[in-house]
Amino acid sequence: MNMPSAPLDRYAVRYIEADGSHTQGPDCKNWGCAVLTIVPFDRRPLDAIVINGTAHALREPVPAMAYLLQHRAFAEGVVAAIEARAAAAFAKVYEPDEYGDAFKGRSALWCLHLQGPDEVHAAPTKEHAERAAAMVNERDDSGLVRAVAAPWPHTPDSHAEDVGRFITEWLLPRWQVEALRAAPNDQGQGNG
Repeated sequence: MNMPSAPLDRYAVRYIEADGSHTQGPDCKNWGCAVLTIVPFDRRPLDAIVINGTAHALREPVPAMAYLLQHRAFAEGVVAAIEARAAAAFAKVYEPDEYGDAFKGRSALWCLHLQGPDEVHAAPTKEHAERAAAMVNERDDSGLVRAVAAPWPHTPDSHAEDVGRFITEWLLPRWQVEALRAAPNDQGQGNG
């Protein structure tokens, strides 16, 4: 298998310590992963996103916990979408039995299937689809819709196109999505 010759991008968050020095969080493969390395209740100021060793300053320092709270749902969506796209690419390249039992029982592509309207919505993982199905079934008492986790019935490319919307459409409470969309994006959104 041919591997890319270019190095992969590396992302991290940069903190300002009490003495004014800077420390960097762990290296990650994408911005979403870097955001998710922030420890809840970390009050150190965050002043930059570091990409491939170059710091990209936020408009102003922000407490790390506030940055995590503001961007967590989107960061989780980014990570899930990247993982799903990688799974889709893997599914296109490798035959399931090429590696014997190594991937037995693992369906790379999952969806939330709304039975009744017969809709499918690409999910990052089977666990995401199961959690969303439980939420839908708990909220709908009409009996007209039943939600289940199911293997993705379409192409890997169509799964990759659809999966990025899953977290905000199916797992976040509607009021939280609306609040995030209505909130002004002035805390470094453009830079990180």
